[in-house]
Order: sequence, then structure tokens, then C-alpha cells
Amino acid sequence: SGAHRCQLAWLRRGGSQQALPQEQPHVGGPLLRGEHHPPGAAAEAHQRRRDGGAMAAILSIDVLNDFFTPLVDDPYDFGRIGAANAVSSTARLDGYFANEAIKILLPEPIRKVEKALRFAGMGKKLDELVLGMNRAAEAAAPFAKDIFLDAIRQMNFSDAQQIFKGSDTAATDYFRAKTTPQLTTLFRPPVAKVMADNGVTKLFTTLFNDLAKLPFVKLEKLDLETYVVDRALFGLFHVLGQEETKIRRDAAARVRSEEHTSELQSR
Repeated sequence: SGAHRCQLAWLRRGGSQQALPQEQPHVGGPLLRGEHHPPGAAAEAHQRRRDGGAMAAILSIDVLNDFFTPLVDDPYDFGRIGAANAVSSTARLDGYFANEAIKILLPEPIRKVEKALRFAGMGKKLDELVLGMNRAAEAAAPFAKDIFLDAIRQMNFSDAQQIFKGSDTAATDYFRAKTTPQLTTLFRPPVAKVMADNGVTKLFTTLFNDLAKLPFVKLEKLDLETYVVDRALFGLFHVLGQEETKIRRDAAARVRSEEHTSELQSR
């Protein structure tokens, strides 16, 4: 069954049988009647904690040094390989800019008057702004690697079981819930630096202030760094969801993904 395959994946990763959810004793059984009290309950709890630590260590080694063909029904691989592919796909030149699904477009207030601005001869400036925002996202994407690895190490059996039984993007949902706050914090400095170095922040500020002076344009204050970080994370998780879906549905994708896993660990 699916649950058994998930348990086998846990055991293959180094977890012990004790750490798996155990069947409850039958009503009226010796445990309920008080005829049997398993000795060493504290020791068993300690062993479970050790199992979790061993699991994290093994997953860490597995993520960084795994060169075998991924297991077909292993929920850990759904996340491990999908994360490697997502980072490899976005953390490169044109990783965002050339991908229409995640390309960061002009902020909505500017997009509303984009046609008028281009008609006024500002098309080149707008294109520079779009390119700069996407370059900033591409520079920030590599910082997701360590955060994703930590999320995999923290994955327990219950998490793995939910991923295994869940939708085609269940691992992506796990990563999004576990890593978004940290990624938001980590992405901001490289995004700010790249946009400042390339003159994107200055260009946006000038453009925004000029537009705000026009009587027919109503603009709300916009933090460009926050906007780019939010769109960068949207793109990262979008690609991660696509990769996870491919891995679940196409066994060959798991083999091809090993190249990205190896590339990821060298970054």
C-alpha cells in the first residue's frame, strides 16, 4: 500500500521501525488492563529522538552526495530533486527573464500606464527596469538551496506521509509553508544590491516620482524590493511545483534530475 511504501522509504533513509506510527493495542488487551507495562519508556522516547537526528544526518548526506537512481515512491525525493531542479532552473542567467511563466513584469501601477509611457519614448527605460528586476531575482535564487536542504532535514515521518498521499505539489506546499519567511529575509539583500548596482532602484524611483506628479495618475507607495522578492518567491515555488509534478508522473525525470542535484551541490 501507499503507507507501506512510505514507511519503507523512511526505513531506507535510516529511520527505525520504532519511530514509525505503531498500531494501538486492542481494547481489553493486556496494556489496557494494566497487566503489562513496557519497561524503559523514557529510553524509547530518547531512541525516537535519536532516530530523528539520525534521519536528519542521513538526509543531509543523501541530499548532498546522492548519485543513485531515485526511488520511485520516495516522498523525500519529490522534495529533494524538485528543489534541486527549481534552484538550478532559476539561479542562472535568464532563469526568470526568459521564462514567461515567472518573468517579473512591471509593477501594476506602472503597467497601467505602460502604453502611454512607451508612446512618450520611455520604452527603453521600462525594458531596463524589467530586465534589472529579473536579474535581481536570478541573483537571489541560489540562496534558497540551504533553506530547502534544512527543510528536508526537518521533515518527519508524518510530513513524508502527507507528501506521499498528497497532490502533485504536496512537497512544494511543504516547502512554501516551511521556508517562505526565511527566504523572504534572505532574498532581500541580494535583490537590493543587484538593483542598486545596476541602477534599477534609482531608475524606478525617478520614474515613480515623475508619474506621481501627473494629475491623471494615481499611485500608491510601492516598495520595489518587496515587490521583486515576492515575485521571485512566486516564481521559485511555481517552478518547484512544475518539477515536482514531472518527478511524480515521469520516472525518467527523476534520473535526469540527478544532473541538477550534482550541479546544485557545487554552487
